[in-house]
Amino acid sequence: MAGDDPPPPPSKIGPTSPFYLGTQDRPGDFITPTCIKGEDYNEWADDIQLALEARRKFGFLDGSINSLIPPCTQSDWNTIQAMLISWIMNTIDPEIKCTLSKYRDVKRLWDTLKTRFALVNGPRIQQIKSSIAKCEQTKDMSIATYFGKLSTLWEELNHHEPLITCTCCSACTAGQQHEKRKEASRLHQFLMGLYSDYYAPLRTNI
Repeated sequence: MAGDDPPPPPSKIGPTSPFYLGTQDRPGDFITPTCIKGEDYNEWADDIQLALEARRKFGFLDGSINSLIPPCTQSDWNTIQAMLISWIMNTIDPEIKCTLSKYRDVKRLWDTLKTRFALVNGPRIQQIKSSIAKCEQTKDMSIATYFGKLSTLWEELNHHEPLITCTCCSACTAGQQHEKRKEASRLHQFLMGLYSDYYAPLRTNI
């Protein structure tokens, strides 16, 4: 009789699910060699995000995954939280780690570190812009190396001064105009820093 049939077995969490943890996932893993010491927060946070996105786990930190979804159980949820906290704590300098409370929620840990170390301030922005203005290609420096140094500074500045966005209407082009202006400014910065003996005529023509 149909009523006597046993219930179907519970679904399993598959490898493509963000709730999945495999046998290769261990609390002692170092998911990135970058260690946060305070002043390097942006680099550390980018590396953590990249490592966890590769594991489909960054949603637990940014809040897009904020509750369990079957077949994930409360026990599975607790295990994932503990694993993520362990991974992050493994990348924190001991001097900082000893100042942190014990956490059971990885998003709270992530937000705490961001609040403490992601300082967006005028002096730092000024320092980056000053470094960009002083960045020049030397006689023995390749174009690729010079451009790489500038790109690193530009990316850090983007963390502090992201592109302006506007949602006033679907036809608004403020964001696109700001992006074009920023790209034009970067072109001028790049040209101004080229080694003059080699590239002065090219810079003048452009």
